[in-house]
Amino acid sequence: MSELTTKDITEYLKNAMELESSIYRQERAIESAKQSIKDKKGRNYNDMCNRNQNKEKRMPKKKELAKPEDSRSSRKFSPVTLAKESVRADIFYTVISIIIIILGFVFKVQLMKVIGLIAIICFLGRLFINRKKVTDCVLKEQQLDIEYEQKIAEYEKQLDINEQEYKKALEVYEQAENQAKTEYEEVQESLTRASEVIEEKLSEPLAQTRQVLEKLYTSDVIFPKYKNMVAICTIYEYFAAGRCTTLVGADGAYNLYESELRQNLIIGKLDTIISQLEEIKQNQYILYTELKKTNSITSSIYRDIKNILNSVEQIGDTVQNIAHSSYITSYCAQVTAQNTEALKYITLING
Repeated sequence: MSELTTKDITEYLKNAMELESSIYRQERAIESAKQSIKDKKGRNYNDMCNRNQNKEKRMPKKKELAKPEDSRSSRKFSPVTLAKESVRADIFYTVISIIIIILGFVFKVQLMKVIGLIAIICFLGRLFINRKKVTDCVLKEQQLDIEYEQKIAEYEKQLDINEQEYKKALEVYEQAENQAKTEYEEVQESLTRASEVIEEKLSEPLAQTRQVLEKLYTSDVIFPKYKNMVAICTIYEYFAAGRCTTLVGADGAYNLYESELRQNLIIGKLDTIISQLEEIKQNQYILYTELKKTNSITSSIYRDIKNILNSVEQIGDTVQNIAHSSYITSYCAQVTAQNTEALKYITLING
């Protein structure tokens, strides 16, 4: 290659700057695309965790059913008890009445005979009344038994109905849980495939750009130390702004770059620049512009993929839609076109 003029060096640096910026931009684009998918997977994971935490709330519960109270346990009367009391009283009054009548005959006391007779009559009347009470109590007891048995039968029937409803609800619940788990796993797997597809799609033009830049650098116009995005953008700005006309020497771009680094007028580390982007606007304007452009493109890619993921109705469409993203396809086409132009330039200067 013949000796380069200031114009030639400026043009060379411009191409190197564009390729360096393009490589950085494409690397960030891949990260941004993958991050968008990763964030979606993270949201899905959080949703699944929340769903699992609320699992107990969704689980069907058996209906509580109170067993009918057995009123027999709280009854104050019992036909058996009443019958025994009645018998004891009957025996007692019978014995007393007989004794009185016997004594009336023994002592020939008419009054005692009358009292005994009256007592027997009272006993017979009481016996009739008590037997009537016992009969009524027995009937009432039987009616209560029938009612209780009916309640128990209805209770057991309702228990069976509740059990069947619970089993059916539990089956529906388990099917829903299994379906949700399956869908979650399918979505996450689909997102993983989408991440691989987008990385593959964006990596192809990136590899081409790296090859083009490597070809450009083989001419050894730039000292190896300065073959990086920060240095190239800054040195190109020196030439574009007319501050330098040569790379080497006391007034050369290399010397000016090192001098401004020592004076902290410029920043040489890209990580530091990214965290303090606005601070370089004055002294490293071209680098600032390229990084702002990178941020804009990566943000657009992130939003584009996010919108695709949010609008996908079928899981199987995720990979397909991302692979054919109009924005990413357009961006890849722009990169390819830029690589083609850079190759033409390299062919020209090497010709």
